[in-house]
Amino acid sequence: MEGLVWSAEQSALFFSDIYFGAAGGDGVPPSIIFRLDSGSIDPTPFITQIGCNGIAIDAQGQLVVCTHDTRSVSRVDPATKARSLIADKYQGLAFNSPNDAIVRSDGTIYFTDPTWQLGTRPAEIGFKGVYRVDPQGNVRLVSQALVSPNGAALSPDEGTLYIADDNTGNVHTFAVSSDGSTTGGSVFKNVPGADGMAVDCAGNLYVTSIAGVRVFTAQGSELGVITLAEKPANTTFGGVDRTRLFITAQTGLYSIDLLVPGFP
Repeated sequence: MEGLVWSAEQSALFFSDIYFGAAGGDGVPPSIIFRLDSGSIDPTPFITQIGCNGIAIDAQGQLVVCTHDTRSVSRVDPATKARSLIADKYQGLAFNSPNDAIVRSDGTIYFTDPTWQLGTRPAEIGFKGVYRVDPQGNVRLVSQALVSPNGAALSPDEGTLYIADDNTGNVHTFAVSSDGSTTGGSVFKNVPGADGMAVDCAGNLYVTSIAGVRVFTAQGSELGVITLAEKPANTTFGGVDRTRLFITAQTGLYSIDLLVPGFP
């Protein structure tokens, strides 16, 4: 299981489950988006015919989905399941396979584009990038310097963008300006196996890793590790008061109640 996000409007968790063993002739694996309603322990299929990984949510409550089946970032209505295109190209070239996304309050979308679900389709861009889509729909390059960009998160004040590189284990930070543009890319922490991330309202960063979910202050001090029976893949805050941390892993969906509320 992979990308996940909590919808306050739907009072439900949405998460993706990728079926690598069912990849077609192009090597692209299909996936299902599941929905877990508040108070339930039984997820139900939400969309069964899709290829997706990371899921975020925008200010209008729409799901922002990294859809590798069409090498794009899409918007999905959680009420009607209608899917629409946000972006599928940079400078006229198709993305590789968008992987994870986070949405700023002004509508700016930041997402990573490694090659995990590219399959046998030819790479057109020639690098694994980090991008932003501004509220007008323009695609801008944030960085092409990471080896394999993966998880994405924003600080509570939206002034810092976190991007995990699952190849090096480095979590990078980019300074975010008021217009959504970014600078920097310095290494915040090295976290072996770094993947999906979440942030709480105190600014602490939760990084899924080989060791579990490692928690760091905004200054980089490690507060502790949430251990699981298997390596986690992604994480997000949810529940009525957003104090429940949901975690996806290879075979399971986990949750833990915390004292500090988090952000999407």
